Amino acid sequence: WAKAKLIASATVSSPGFPIYKCVFSPLDASVAVVIGKECVKFFRIGDKEMRPLHENIIHGENFTSCTWMRTPDDHMLVGTEEGKIMLFRSGELLSTLGCSPGPDYPITSILAISGGFCVGSANGTILFFTYDESKDQVLFDNQFAWVNTVAASDLASGNITAMAICPRDERLCCVTSDAQLLSLPAVSTNSIAVENVKYTVASFHGPK
Repeated sequence: WAKAKLIASATVSSPGFPIYKCVFSPLDASVAVVIGKECVKFFRIGDKEMRPLHENIIHGENFTSCTWMRTPDDHMLVGTEEGKIMLFRSGELLSTLGCSPGPDYPITSILAISGGFCVGSANGTILFFTYDESKDQVLFDNQFAWVNTVAASDLASGNITAMAICPRDERLCCVTSDAQLLSLPAVSTNSIAVENVKYTVASFHGPK
């Protein structure tokens, strides 16, 4: 939309295959990505249309969350309900990361942070991963590592539905499906313990 006028539109879902999120490329604001049940679709937004760039249909996967990596900044990480983390570059699927947590940790949110990324899951659980581009690429398994898991189940029993990090990369804030706001330090992600997770304001947020 611009100046109250519709620039372009496209039908991106079909019956039985909902779309959950739409994000724009930090490199090129004319590139939009939508994810949903069995699909990850890339579009180019023009003056009057949204032109499909890449359409990845992967049967049996429910894509729930995505984030653009900070480096390389043309790479995107997409999480699934079955705990898989898939790496895309320029719209094409490169690999399913070997460090993916698996079905015990359904991915409900994912966020790029300095030096890697973090994943939100069920029962107030946050998983931290590092990325080292200096290591050799062997299906990217050497570059990514799962380094820490923080399960704040005493503070929140719901899913981590959204995450944000402060501009200085010092503090992470999380929203949960059971109406809680959690925050924790994010400077040294491999040493964060559950004791570091606090309510952002207080635990007064009730259901609904």
